[in-house]
Amino acid sequence: MRPKPFEDCRGFILKRNRIDGPVEVDDLDLLQSLDYDTNTPFKHKGVPMQVLEDAKVPPMGIDELHKQGLTGKGVNVAIIDQPILPHAEYAEQIAAYKTFDAGHISEFYNKFSSSYHGPAVASLLVGKNIGVAPDAKLYFAGDTSSRVGEKLQADAKVFANALLWIIEENKKLSEKDKIKFVSVSATPESKLFINGKSWEKAVELAEQNGIVVVQCGKKGFVNAGYIDRKTHDFVKRWPDWSPLKRKTSVLKEKLLREKKVSVPTSYRTIATKETHDGKTEDGYTYCGKGGLSWGIPYAVGLLAIGQQIAPDLTAKQLKDIFIASATKDMVVDPQNFVKMVREKSKAPDSVKYPKGEKDKTENSAVKGKTDRQRDKAKMATSLTEQTKIPTTNAKTTEKTK
Repeated sequence: MRPKPFEDCRGFILKRNRIDGPVEVDDLDLLQSLDYDTNTPFKHKGVPMQVLEDAKVPPMGIDELHKQGLTGKGVNVAIIDQPILPHAEYAEQIAAYKTFDAGHISEFYNKFSSSYHGPAVASLLVGKNIGVAPDAKLYFAGDTSSRVGEKLQADAKVFANALLWIIEENKKLSEKDKIKFVSVSATPESKLFINGKSWEKAVELAEQNGIVVVQCGKKGFVNAGYIDRKTHDFVKRWPDWSPLKRKTSVLKEKLLREKKVSVPTSYRTIATKETHDGKTEDGYTYCGKGGLSWGIPYAVGLLAIGQQIAPDLTAKQLKDIFIASATKDMVVDPQNFVKMVREKSKAPDSVKYPKGEKDKTENSAVKGKTDRQRDKAKMATSLTEQTKIPTTNAKTTEKTK
């Protein structure tokens, strides 16, 4: 089987579609556009698994921030999403876990107790290999309800109750340990949900208690951005597969007015809990498409890093800096965010610079980008030699080797 660009080639999808034959890919760009997992029956697994491993590293220079000791250590964050089971990627970071329903529990969750979406966002936020803030502790509220009514709407009251639980748990924490940000990769106030007003009231109460809810939809301040596959260092506003790119100028002006920050959402690897033959096990999925759901935990992870640097700043102050530090095209700029947070905070240098490298941080972003470009070129050359997969940069890479 030769897949089409951006096709879903996850193992269980192929099995459900009765595709048993090996997946054959002879082009790196095509491979990077797919969705696939550790159970996809590739004819040659070496290259796909290397791409999957490479995509575990959070993009846009987050790895350089980690080297500076900026990992969200000492910070508590929260997620409201579909339920999870423990996964090696994030199990040690779970501080508290509770499920919520509206009296109509999904048969799927009764059977499997986990989901695809929940483990994904948990790993993107606090995963030890994948997460933007791998040392942050996570309060996770899982929605186990089934959708109801003719329109199969979700119930925003479940999300509201989950947020109220987070607010109450937060009251038990000391001032320095307070949860300031909640990741919600959903739109509970939209027509996709019933009881939207209950969610709006809960969000208002959270704000009164110093918590910022980072969510999708009109009430959010984060937009989906898409990584350039050639460099992995540049976020494009529109993905290659989206018809929206034909309307870029109009939509770009709209997003600039809305002050929404584009964050990377594509070409990422996520943690999954997969069930095969009645057994549930840890797995990983590479996402060629991605979407805003993957961007919300990225934003919260970066905000958690800001909270680590500047415990004296409020959630609203950090949110405002997150928006103000973006590029002129409203693309996230993690290094500028960190710089601006440090300038605003009155915390001691020992907190702002946990590894005591104040004089070295200014050039780390540039150096990190150069290192990543070099490593990317090396990987492309290596993959080409191992599997004969041609890349657009193959000739250039050979010359500079």
